[in-house]
Amino acid sequence: MKNEEILIKIYKGQQRIEEKIKDLQETIKMIPEMQNEIEHISGAVTRIEVEHGEKLQILFDAYKLNDDKIKENNVRFLRNEIRMEKCENEIFKIKKQYLNK
Repeated sequence: MKNEEILIKIYKGQQRIEEKIKDLQETIKMIPEMQNEIEHISGAVTRIEVEHGEKLQILFDAYKLNDDKIKENNVRFLRNEIRMEKCENEIFKIKKQYLNK
């Protein structure tokens, strides 16, 4: 290898090293911006989690309220069934008495 070829290889290697150093310097400059962006995203995620937690709590509360209403209506329904049976028995007795006369 000639001296010129060796010098060209050294020069090219030096250029690559300089390019990598520039890339690293740009990356280092971006780190504070990236940290700010990460903090912004973290805040947004936290806000979303809180909002969704509140919405889920509202849904669970509504579910509980509906469940309570259904239970209350079931009790009313059973009471009405008992009353209807009593009325049917009374009607049957009245019809029986009327037919026996």
